[in-house]
Amino acid sequence: MADCILTVNGSVGIEAPCYGVPVLTAAKTYYHDADITINSDNYEEFIQKLKKIHLVKKLSEIEINRAKIICNPIPHKTIR
Repeated sequence: MADCILTVNGSVGIEAPCYGVPVLTAAKTYYHDADITINSDNYEEFIQKLKKIHLVKKLSEIEINRAKIICNPIPHKTIR
Protein backbone atom coordinates (compact mmCIF):
# COMPACT_ATOMS: atom_id res chain seq x y z
CA MET A 1 0.00 0.00 0.00
CA ALA A 2 1.14 3.54 -0.67
CA ASP A 3 2.21 6.05 1.97
CA CYS A 4 0.28 8.80 0.17
CA ILE A 5 -1.73 9.09 -3.04
CA LEU A 6 -1.65 11.95 -5.53
CA THR A 7 -4.65 12.25 -7.84
CA VAL A 8 -6.31 14.83 -10.03
CA ASN A 9 -9.91 13.63 -9.76
CA GLY A 10 -9.77 9.86 -9.50
CA SER A 11 -11.95 7.58 -7.41
CA VAL A 12 -8.81 6.56 -5.53
CA GLY A 13 -9.32 9.86 -3.71
CA ILE A 14 -12.30 8.41 -1.87
CA GLU A 15 -11.05 4.82 -1.78
CA ALA A 16 -7.55 5.23 -0.29
CA PRO A 17 -8.71 7.16 2.81
CA CYS A 18 -10.85 4.13 3.72
CA TYR A 19 -7.55 2.33 4.34
CA GLY A 20 -5.88 5.20 6.17
CA VAL A 21 -3.88 6.40 3.18
CA PRO A 22 -3.85 10.19 2.80
CA VAL A 23 -4.67 11.70 -0.60
CA LEU A 24 -3.38 14.95 -2.06
CA THR A 25 -5.64 16.25 -4.83
CA ALA A 26 -4.39 18.29 -7.76
CA ALA A 27 -7.80 19.73 -8.66
CA LYS A 28 -11.17 20.45 -7.10
CA THR A 29 -12.83 17.04 -7.02
CA TYR A 30 -16.42 15.94 -6.51
CA TYR A 31 -15.34 14.82 -3.00
CA HIS A 32 -13.42 18.07 -2.30
CA ASP A 33 -15.75 19.17 0.51
CA ALA A 34 -15.95 15.74 2.14
CA ASP A 35 -12.93 16.55 4.33
CA ILE A 36 -11.16 13.26 3.60
CA THR A 37 -8.43 14.56 1.27
CA ILE A 38 -5.70 17.19 1.34
CA ASN A 39 -7.01 19.92 -0.94
CA SER A 40 -5.57 23.14 -2.30
CA ASP A 41 -7.35 26.29 -3.36
CA ASN A 42 -4.78 27.24 -5.99
CA TYR A 43 -1.70 26.03 -7.83
CA GLU A 44 0.80 27.67 -5.49
CA GLU A 45 -0.80 26.07 -2.43
CA PHE A 46 -0.80 22.68 -4.17
CA ILE A 47 2.93 22.96 -4.97
CA GLN A 48 3.71 23.85 -1.35
CA LYS A 49 1.76 20.81 -0.11
CA LEU A 50 3.41 18.61 -2.71
CA LYS A 51 6.86 19.69 -1.48
CA LYS A 52 5.88 18.54 2.03
CA ILE A 53 4.16 15.33 1.01
CA HIS A 54 6.80 13.29 2.85
CA LEU A 55 5.52 14.79 6.13
CA VAL A 56 1.91 13.66 5.67
CA LYS A 57 0.73 11.19 8.31
CA LYS A 58 -1.69 8.29 7.97
CA LEU A 59 -5.31 9.10 8.69
CA SER A 60 -6.80 8.73 12.16
CA GLU A 61 -9.54 6.21 12.93
CA ILE A 62 -12.08 9.05 12.91
CA GLU A 63 -10.94 10.16 9.44
CA ILE A 64 -10.96 6.57 8.17
CA ASN A 65 -14.50 6.03 9.44
CA ARG A 66 -15.65 9.31 7.83
CA ALA A 67 -14.13 8.17 4.53
CA LYS A 68 -15.90 4.80 4.77
CA ILE A 69 -19.25 6.51 5.31
CA ILE A 70 -18.67 8.81 2.35
CA CYS A 71 -17.41 6.02 0.11
CA ASN A 72 -20.23 3.64 1.01
CA PRO A 73 -23.08 5.58 2.64
CA ILE A 74 -25.73 2.85 2.35
CA PRO A 75 -25.11 -0.53 3.98
CA HIS A 76 -25.53 -3.36 1.50
CA LYS A 77 -27.94 -6.17 2.30
CA THR A 78 -27.74 -9.64 0.87
CA ILE A 79 -30.68 -10.37 -1.40
CA ARG A 80 -31.87 -13.97 -1.33
